[in-house]
Amino acid sequence: MENLKHGATGSGENNQVASGDKRYYLGYTERVVARNADPSDVTEFKGDATQDMDWVLKNYDKKNSEPQSLEEELKRLQALRSYLILDSEREHQFERLTALASRILQVPIALISLVDLGRQWFMSNRGLGDVRETPRSQAFCSHAILSKEDILIIRDAKDDQRFANNPLVTGPPFIRFYAGAPLETPEGYKLGTFCIIDTKPWPNGLDLNSKQNLLELSALAVEVLVARRRKRERELEKNSQLVACTAHDLLTPLSGVELSLHLLKEDEDFQRKLSQHHRDVMENVGTCSEVIQEICSTVRATYAEAKSSF
Repeated sequence: MENLKHGATGSGENNQVASGDKRYYLGYTERVVARNADPSDVTEFKGDATQDMDWVLKNYDKKNSEPQSLEEELKRLQALRSYLILDSEREHQFERLTALASRILQVPIALISLVDLGRQWFMSNRGLGDVRETPRSQAFCSHAILSKEDILIIRDAKDDQRFANNPLVTGPPFIRFYAGAPLETPEGYKLGTFCIIDTKPWPNGLDLNSKQNLLELSALAVEVLVARRRKRERELEKNSQLVACTAHDLLTPLSGVELSLHLLKEDEDFQRKLSQHHRDVMENVGTCSEVIQEICSTVRATYAEAKSSF
C-alpha cells in the first residue's frame, strides 16, 4: 500500500516533502498552530499559495460544502491539537467502537480518522492492518468535514468524479463505498470523521437505521475524546498545584539561605577568617540555590504552557 503509511510519522514528514510556497506555508501553519496564535493574523503568509495546498480541495461539491477558509482551517487545527491525541498509541475505547461499527454495519473497514495538516491520522483502524495515516490530499474525510450533510455518502467512488482517480480507489485498499460522519466537537469544530468503507459499491447507500447508528458512533467517539481531554486537564491542574506547593516549599527556605549568604559575603571580617574550603562551600550553596530556582521556574513555565494548549 504505497499511499498508506504505517506507524506514526507526524506532520514533520510533510514539511520535508513540500517545496517552494508549500514548504513555507506548511512551516508557517505549524508555527501558528503550535503557539496557539490568532489564526486571523496571516500577514506572514505571502502569495496565493493556498491554492496549491493539499488541504484545499480543488474538486469538491461546492453546493453542499462549506467554503474553504485558511482562518477557519487554522482554528480547526488548533482545536484538533488541543486534544493531544495525534500520534498516540491505539486506545481500547476507540478500538471497541470501530469493531462495533464493522460488525453492526457489516463493512470490512471502519475508521476513526482525524484530519491533520498534510495527513489524515487514524485514531482507530479496523480492517487496514497497522496503517496509521494517509496523505490528506487523498482523504475522503477531507470532503466529509466540509460537507453540509450529516453524513457524506459515496455509493460508488468509481462513478464519482471527485474520487474516481484517487490512488486509494485505483489501488489498495480499492475503496468503492464510503460513508463518513464528522467528529464535531462541542465548540463546532469537525476534527475528522467516523467512517465506514467497503471494497464493493453500495448502490442503495445507507438506510435510515444505519445512518443513525453511524451518527451515534461518531457522537460516542467525540464523547470519549472530550472526556479524555477533561481527564488530562484535571491531572494537569492537580500536578500544577503540586508543582506550585513544592516550588514554594523549596524557594521559601532558599530565600533565607540567599539572604544569609549575601550578608556573610558583605562581612569583610568574616570573609578574612574563612578558609578556601569554606569559601568554596558558600559558592556551591549559592550555585545550588540558583539551579533550584531555575528548575522551579522551568517546571512552572512548562505546566503553564501545557495548560494553555487546552
